[in-house]
Amino acid sequence: MTRFQVIIRGRNCKKYLSACLKSLIKQSYENWIVTVILDAPTDGSEKTAYKYTDKRIRVHVNKKHTGVAANLWNGIMLAAPEVEDVIAILDADDELYENALKTVAKVYDKGKVLATYGSYYRPDLKRRTKISKPYDKKKSVRKQPWRGSHLKTFKARLIQYLPKEYLKDSKGKWYMASSDIALMIPILELAGLDRTKHVHKCIYKWRMTPGAIYKNKAGKKLQLKNKREIMAKKPLKRVEF
Repeated sequence: MTRFQVIIRGRNCKKYLSACLKSLIKQSYENWIVTVILDAPTDGSEKTAYKYTDKRIRVHVNKKHTGVAANLWNGIMLAAPEVEDVIAILDADDELYENALKTVAKVYDKGKVLATYGSYYRPDLKRRTKISKPYDKKKSVRKQPWRGSHLKTFKARLIQYLPKEYLKDSKGKWYMASSDIALMIPILELAGLDRTKHVHKCIYKWRMTPGAIYKNKAGKKLQLKNKREIMAKKPLKRVEF
């Protein structure tokens, strides 16, 4: 039976964190553990997180702001997953639909799948994202438009083959933008597109929050710069188990 290690990362997310955590607690699929990593919040987000702490929900609060990529990596390390666990990435200002984990678990339980990606609903646009399409399995993931979006999941065993430098820029600093691409592009390469699955069913609610890096001109510029740099990195070889 698939066990999920859900990594929730965020910074000043007090307004949305309760809804995020409640969406997990309400999951119809119950075999999951959560690691919440808050990046030096200044709005009291940690107080909200601690209210939900129990044997399945663990909370870590950074003393210094480190950015998304570092938090994704550190969150996985803190979770200390077993090799057959499935890592699921959930932003602290987003939510899962009630059957999200059950839907993904069915994919993994069939076997031979090492990673999944899918679609998300945008309440501000009242529709699902237009990027929700499967990758062409005959082409390099770096030669195709970005598709590896929410809900992003993968077998924990892949992490041991992922150099953390792939989550850092050319100056050796953790990516502060496009971190999801920095993580998932090499993960999909390690898994092999033949062992990945696009989940068509919309199971993730994505929220465009005020103050996000993509909301300003400088942030968008940094995102594009990082994306180009990430896509230009040396592809990782498919792992054989």
